Parts: sequence; structure tokens; C-alpha cells
Amino acid sequence: DILNLNNIRKTVYEEIDKINGKAIIKIYGGEIFADFVTDEYYNELRNFLLDIKKYKKDVEFVFITNLVHTKVNRWIELISALENVNLSVSFDLNGRFTEVSFDIFSKNWLHYEKYIKDIMIVMSKSNILSFMNETHSAFEQKMIDFLIDKLKNQEICLNFTDYVSNGDE
Repeated sequence: DILNLNNIRKTVYEEIDKINGKAIIKIYGGEIFADFVTDEYYNELRNFLLDIKKYKKDVEFVFITNLVHTKVNRWIELISALENVNLSVSFDLNGRFTEVSFDIFSKNWLHYEKYIKDIMIVMSKSNILSFMNETHSAFEQKMIDFLIDKLKNQEICLNFTDYVSNGDE
């Protein structure tokens, strides 16, 4: 029990028991799909989430991810096993992507497309200014075109999230 999930299992089940309808479990914090997550951690999390699914049949799992990872198969396997999964994808014009990471992001979009339900954009000063600029670098324009294409071709909610500034943003 590396992640200490056995200690929180009872609390999670108690909270789930208070819900009359569907339980929604959000999994986020850092980058949950990151490649540095070891197989041991992944397997522990996988078993914990599958146990929740067995405990509460009417449950939806929501993962928040930036889609920048290469170990796609293990997450697709877990999502398929959990069945009722939605993804909330982080997307920012400023500071999130390099050419390489955006390439990984856009390829992974195809793997996860049917699970993506919303795109989260942090409303930092730099992001707002990037979207408001009339001219963009070729890379920024590529990201904007990708975002517009996905929004017009899928039922996806664009979710602007607030941002607590350190004063510079």
C-alpha cells in the first residue's frame, strides 16, 4: 500500500454511501497519467479504482490530464475497465506546451477522443493575452487551429478556470 489507499478506502466508501444517485470521483493532482508514475503506483491506483467500481455500480470517474505522456496503453486499459470515464484536458496557449509536447498531446487526443468531455484553460494574464493577440507565432496558431477544430467537431465544454496569481500573472 505505497499510496496509502487502504487508509482512505473506508472514508471513500462512507462518502459514497451518502450519495443517492451517481457518484462522481475526480482524480487529479499533478499529472496522474505521467510516464514517471511507476507500474507499482499505477497498479495500486488501478486496483483501488476498480474496487470503487465494484462497491458502487453507479459511478463516474473523471480524470484531469494534460495528455502529455507516452504510456497510453495502460490508461486506455484502465479507462475501458472502469467503463464510465470522462477526461478533462488541460490546454493553455502560454507555457504549457513545446513543439514536442504538443505533438504528443495531439496524438494522444486521438486515443482518448471519445472520453474527452471538456477542455480546461487557466485564465492567467499570459493566457488571456495570448488568446487576445491578433498575431500569433506559427506554433501558437497551430494550437489555436487544433483547439477550434476539436471544439467544432465534438461535444466538448470549454472550461475557463480561475487562477491565483503570484502577482506576475
